[in-house]
Amino acid sequence: SRGVAANTRYLDFYQGVLLALDYFRLKGYNIRLSVFDTQRTPSVVQKLLQSDTLRKADLIVGPVYPKNIALVAQYAAQYQIPLVSPLAGKGAVAASPYLYLANPSYYEQIRTLVVRSLRPGTQRIVVLREESLADHEMSEKLVFYVREQCKTLVPQPTVEVLTYPKGSATAKLTPRLKTLLGDWRNTKVFIPSHSEPFVSDLLGQLNSLSVLRQKDTLEIYGMSRWFKMRNLDLAQLGSLRVILFSPFYVDYSSVRVRDFLDTYRAVYRSEPTQYAFQGYDVVKYFVNALVRYGRDFAGCLPHNTPELLQNRFDFRTTSDGTHESRAIFLLQFDLERGLTPLAH
Repeated sequence: SRGVAANTRYLDFYQGVLLALDYFRLKGYNIRLSVFDTQRTPSVVQKLLQSDTLRKADLIVGPVYPKNIALVAQYAAQYQIPLVSPLAGKGAVAASPYLYLANPSYYEQIRTLVVRSLRPGTQRIVVLREESLADHEMSEKLVFYVREQCKTLVPQPTVEVLTYPKGSATAKLTPRLKTLLGDWRNTKVFIPSHSEPFVSDLLGQLNSLSVLRQKDTLEIYGMSRWFKMRNLDLAQLGSLRVILFSPFYVDYSSVRVRDFLDTYRAVYRSEPTQYAFQGYDVVKYFVNALVRYGRDFAGCLPHNTPELLQNRFDFRTTSDGTHESRAIFLLQFDLERGLTPLAH
């Protein structure tokens, strides 16, 4: 059931938390951990807050659900306790200068993708999208971010948007696409779509065009949800060197990841999931900040750089005072090396 799956995820997260705390205990730090089950219920959280049990906390991690986070955020702000939302990004969360959102919202990830990919020297940007109610807001956001970022570049690139009719073959607009792509030099292509048939069809068209271009290549950017599309052609993704984004990336060749895997398997007799990695990273990052800088670590976070497993944290203060991480990985498909992170 969904409830069992959720409980399993949170157990994985908690087990990652415990291994992170062991890291600090082995270094001689005395850490007192208190664990509370909110039962996903605001009334349970309210009773916990009324009991004043959390008042002496130096750091609060969780709860997970936005409504519960909103309740705890008010309490944490009242007593100036740093509060980390470890999984949820922005949503129905109360703004607070003591609240840290470990995961960037999806639109923040898209904005960061645009900012990191559009640099001086870009001459042409082409956005390829489908007429889709499901993807309309996302594609509009991306186009807005692209146009805003272009205003900062000198000279400003041209921006072209090609919209494909819903459900029609992309080949019908291939002549128009060839014209928009021009000579391919310094051209970046964004495809804001979560529709697997559309994405698959369009990548096929782009791959056919790339065969004719020989050594010329485009920079093609897709969405993070493409990682979950089972029927995309990996050979096409590699040939086109498509770039996707994600707030997480685990380098299984790194020594620290291998050490974590060995320890996790030995202690829990199971394989760590993404949630176990997240629990480890969130607690290691914030406890490291706490022991180095104390509760008022907000201004010191740019210097807080412990070795993590799957995250990069880059906290910026939003317009409402909340701290939100904006870090993402840009991951490129390559026929020889597989999926590789681009330098940040």
